[in-house]
Amino acid sequence: AAYKTVSRIALAVDIKQHEEPVLPALQSIATALEAEIHPFYVNFLPEEQDMFKEEEVKKAGHKITMVRERTLVDGVDYFLEKYPSEMLALYLPPQAFLNNLFRGRLSRHLAWKAPAPLLLM
Repeated sequence: AAYKTVSRIALAVDIKQHEEPVLPALQSIATALEAEIHPFYVNFLPEEQDMFKEEEVKKAGHKITMVRERTLVDGVDYFLEKYPSEMLALYLPPQAFLNNLFRGRLSRHLAWKAPAPLLLM
């Protein structure tokens, strides 16, 4: 496979748990690669499913695309299809990292199906 430069990194964030959606480590990687970071959040609350599919929200001075979808996997798939990226970054809190990595549906799905390299933090 030919090398492809990274110009956009999609960053899946949980705006309810993190005040700073762009982590300093990811910002350093993006700067070194001369890539932009496009943060997004998947909102899968059933009572909001009939609203707009996506909207822009602001958190800690960053523009974040909020996607409404039934599952996290479907939301990530939708975002990557609509906003093609060369890398997908996910932040997993330390207590959830191993559980999500080995047992989580999202991690398994992305490991086999993601159209971009996966960066877990």
